[in-house]
Amino acid sequence: MRQLYTMTNLMRILFIPRLSKFLLIVSGTCLILILLLNLLPVGMSEEHPTHYKLGQHPKISFNLVSWDSTGKVDSLTWENIVQEIYDAGIRNFTIITYRFVDKETANISKTSLHNLAPPPENSEIASAIKKGKELGMGVSLNPFLEIDNSKGIGSEWRGNLYFSEAKLKTFFKNYKNYIKEMAQLAQAGDIDRLYVGSELKALTLNPEARDLWNDLINETRNVFKNKGILTYAANHDNYKNVPFWSELDEIGIDVYFSLATKPQAVGLGKPSVDTIKDNWKKLFEPIRNFSKAQKKPVIFSEWGSVPFDLTSHQPWNWKPSEIVDTKEQINAYKATIEALDGQGYWLQGIEFWHWAMPGSEGSNYRITLNSEVWQLISRFILEQHS
Repeated sequence: MRQLYTMTNLMRILFIPRLSKFLLIVSGTCLILILLLNLLPVGMSEEHPTHYKLGQHPKISFNLVSWDSTGKVDSLTWENIVQEIYDAGIRNFTIITYRFVDKETANISKTSLHNLAPPPENSEIASAIKKGKELGMGVSLNPFLEIDNSKGIGSEWRGNLYFSEAKLKTFFKNYKNYIKEMAQLAQAGDIDRLYVGSELKALTLNPEARDLWNDLINETRNVFKNKGILTYAANHDNYKNVPFWSELDEIGIDVYFSLATKPQAVGLGKPSVDTIKDNWKKLFEPIRNFSKAQKKPVIFSEWGSVPFDLTSHQPWNWKPSEIVDTKEQINAYKATIEALDGQGYWLQGIEFWHWAMPGSEGSNYRITLNSEVWQLISRFILEQHS
């Protein structure tokens, strides 16, 4: 017993103090690591973009647009398209509508003086919203302006639209009526996001228009009273110069940045996924910093790529080359999705341009259900709705 007593005392003297010190060091180190991990933003996770992780990845959405001149697209068509994208695994979508503006008179109308395809009826928009909400989907509404002309919708960019003095006031009177009409649809359908404009670059830069924009936003809020987000879609080269972000809930950007130099993009299958992804990440930094300075999250309100050579160099161009290059398009989408991995703490989502629906057949951007692009995207959003 004396030997045991002696050994016990030796353990108390020699071992236990050392063990206690060791445990204190280990527990202290673990506590520091936990605190450091908690300080890291959600987005700073290891890249594993194979599975969509809510909160870490921006939401993936599709724009739905139809330039139907046949009269065959109706409410049922829109409902069927919403069901189709839901069945495919998509859980968020944006409805695109538009009005025509006369650049000489500043008048805004649903009817083109040049017989261009009319926009969807409000009843069709309402049907699409209702169907989406019944399915539990996130629904946004983005009202465009298109300059009425004889060459076709989009042949003259609305970003160059400019008025001053009396015509500017006439324009905003008409434009406010249009946006408030859309706000009524948005309110009735309890949608999640409403845009007050898209790519109206010259009109946002016009100092005469500052108070008119603020008035438009305030009156739109008086109509769109639910908890939905009110935002604007700025062109990629103009987002820092929009003077009314403080009046909105979110920063919308149509992110058609050049993702490669021309030498990098020339040739089939070029540039590589890594080149495009690296360029995306360089672009993220100033946008993320701007988001932080404005204290508002960002939505990439429009981005797409076409199956032609140089599309990564000029993603805004519906046909940047005569050379078909589906590999470059695939590389662009793959790089974009991988670059988005872990950016969900400042970037709310990206809205791809656009899903294929009746009335969009002439667009090189359209993504069909059986396309290689969709097969690629679908792998990354399988868990978006889980």
